[in-house]
Amino acid sequence: MSRKSELPLYTGGCQCGAVRFRTSQLLDNAHVCFCRMCQRASGGMAMGWVGVANPALTWTKGLPNTFSSSEGVGRGFCKECGTTLYFSRASRSYQFLALAAFDDPHDIEIRFTWGNESKLDQLAQCAEVPAHNSIEDTASFERARLTNKQFKIKH
Repeated sequence: MSRKSELPLYTGGCQCGAVRFRTSQLLDNAHVCFCRMCQRASGGMAMGWVGVANPALTWTKGLPNTFSSSEGVGRGFCKECGTTLYFSRASRSYQFLALAAFDDPHDIEIRFTWGNESKLDQLAQCAEVPAHNSIEDTASFERARLTNKQFKIKH
């Protein structure tokens, strides 16, 4: 008797846990975008994205709000904590989920970069400046760990 192989399950959501998603299929288009619109939408130097076909995406808790950032384009976010969750175009049968919104984004391989004309010069400086881990300041880390409202995954 053969066992049916299980598809991998990818889960994720916002920082506070009000919005959660799952999918078993990622498109082969994971990338980092440096465009000004992604910088502004995230408040960061770049956004990581991976495509998910609309039928393969399930919102398992809550629903994101959407900001129409340009004609036919929606950017989804949690109305409670503001976490960026997706980018979509009305003309496509898929949407891009934010890589950092996945519970375990480490296994999603980046295939290309986009919007390189807007890449901030400060990114190149990262390799040249001192690097610190967030837990080096033990007292601050412990205080944050005990008081943060970050969603915690229950295994």
